[in-house]
Amino acid sequence: MAKPVCPLCGRRRARRACPALGEQICSGCCGAKRRKQIACPPDCVYLESATTHPPAVIQRQRERDGGFLVALLHGLTGPQQRLTAMLLEYLAGDRPDAPGLVDADVEQAAAALARTYETASRGIVYEHAAGTAAGQRLALELKQLVETDRTDGAHLSDHDTAGVLRRVEAGAHEARRALDDGDNERAWLAMLRRIWTSAAGGAERAPSGDAAGRSTPAGLILPP
Repeated sequence: MAKPVCPLCGRRRARRACPALGEQICSGCCGAKRRKQIACPPDCVYLESATTHPPAVIQRQRERDGGFLVALLHGLTGPQQRLTAMLLEYLAGDRPDAPGLVDADVEQAAAALARTYETASRGIVYEHAAGTAAGQRLALELKQLVETDRTDGAHLSDHDTAGVLRRVEAGAHEARRALDDGDNERAWLAMLRRIWTSAAGGAERAPSGDAAGRSTPAGLILPP
């Protein structure tokens, strides 16, 4: 009797019962395609096992990502951390309207917007422009988020808002060297997606945020 072959890769032996697909698949496809190409139900035993006991290489990556982000946010006030988390979560999202967005665009956008708020803190209204078209579009989007947050009751001065944006700029600038990511042009964006994707997976197991409403990834403790 022929051994069943995984229907996804067509090469390896199918050994795992996939509740999402209703058929057997191989362990390689299970690991590589879960939650990306396979809509895994939260009660899948393989998903739970992978989340609770990730491979050593993934665990090291998570520790490195978290350490980089926590160090970057060190010294920010509570309201600044809340705004930072909101902006980073936005950057972590899928952007079908800007598929070519890279870290340099984020750096340009954050720097331009930081200069705009630094100028405003001195009583001068002037919109600084990012150096790239993609960066300029993103700067406008990030400013809209900041101003909407203010409308909703956030109390941050222009100076403190600029400080948040300088941290976002620094993260985009330093990620390539600090994270040694395979995709160097998107090391910062890739890290943010990893963190917030992991947070979404852990949302049912651990609450995210705090009494002040910060939208922080589950398991990530922002520094005081």
